[in-house]
Amino acid sequence: LAGSLHDNCRATVIGKQQSYGKGLIQGAFPLSDGSGVIVTVAKYLTPKHLEIQGVGVQPDLKIDLGNAEKAIKNGKLKFAEAEQTLALCSP
Repeated sequence: LAGSLHDNCRATVIGKQQSYGKGLIQGAFPLSDGSGVIVTVAKYLTPKHLEIQGVGVQPDLKIDLGNAEKAIKNGKLKFAEAEQTLALCSP
């Protein structure tokens, strides 16, 4: 979701570090001998066709927020900075 919002210039991604980077879809298929096999059947791509597997989505603003409400109150998170980052985005 963060990758889609970012690539479509709909949101500024804010966080301490990149997301986990789970970008594969796997299917489990039973075999006739009772065992099974797990196979990668698809992968997640952002709208700009970037793979997130193993790398995740990088935040636009790297800020250790902890509690977002407190971060806004103590000035760690400034909406103007997020708006500026979004204004520079090109879909």
